[in-house]
Amino acid sequence: FHWGGLKAIDMRYGENPHQQAALYGDFLRVAEPLHGKELSYNNVVDCDAAVALAAEFLGDAQPAVAILKHNTPCGVGVGADAVAAWKAAYATDPESPFGGIVICTAPWTLALAEAVDELFTEVLIAPAFEPAALERLRKKKNRRLVRWHPTAVPADAPMVRGVRGGLLVQDADAPGAEFAAATVVTTRPPTAAETAALRFAWRVVKHVKSNAVVF
Repeated sequence: FHWGGLKAIDMRYGENPHQQAALYGDFLRVAEPLHGKELSYNNVVDCDAAVALAAEFLGDAQPAVAILKHNTPCGVGVGADAVAAWKAAYATDPESPFGGIVICTAPWTLALAEAVDELFTEVLIAPAFEPAALERLRKKKNRRLVRWHPTAVPADAPMVRGVRGGLLVQDADAPGAEFAAATVVTTRPPTAAETAALRFAWRVVKHVKSNAVVF
């Protein structure tokens, strides 16, 4: 296994203020900064978690919105439009989203910008931002706006994690078709609504830490 990359940016500091840090490779091609202060070390880690979760819902008929904090989802919702998805995600836990990251799988609309603007957030991510939404969101100088390019990295790119003295490398846990091959083993099969809820929870719980509960 060989990996090499050019330095993208020197960071102000790492996970903590006493640690130096830099970002290498093509992450900024995946998460393109559009506005706000330079992404911090923790911002990059959170953005990476956000795009991994949102990728589970790409291609769905309905948009999805996820709210993350400390690499962990604290609300995920789908809806007829981006605002409905936001309301469902926010209703999960109205306290935790303060200072978090919000990602939408659909273009960021002005209506979504107005809804989210009421809350303090660190980073907002979407595949595109409508001009009126950008104008509204850019009024807050410290908020970071990021355009997500899902195809900037090959789908089969491996997952790499640093350990002391080495690297762990594995296949990416990409969104799959697990439900297509699933079989019902209970006496009573789930209803259509229960099956939809199970499909939703299956995609979300993968991105929550061990011993997690998704409700």
